[in-house]
Amino acid sequence: MREKLDGLEAQLRGEVCALLPAIRELRGEDGVLGVVLSGAGPSVMVLCRSESAAPVSEKVRALARGAEPGSETQVAVCALDSKGLQATGDGMPLW
Repeated sequence: MREKLDGLEAQLRGEVCALLPAIRELRGEDGVLGVVLSGAGPSVMVLCRSESAAPVSEKVRALARGAEPGSETQVAVCALDSKGLQATGDGMPLW
């Protein structure tokens, strides 16, 4: 049953983001850790190691160049903040 649901989910999400199936093919290569559709789409997030960001983003851009004419695709490379939010008061940590 789960396999049927996964197939249906993949088909529907593929309609929202035509590049998703091709981008998912990058999983497991060149430091790509995962590929997820953001919410209901069409944003796609590719998680990769920092040293792989440039080649992976170029591969995604190449896939986008081959997308259907007239479609808009933007690729943004972002770093994760490993420290998170830190609350301070007068330059001192609050806790």
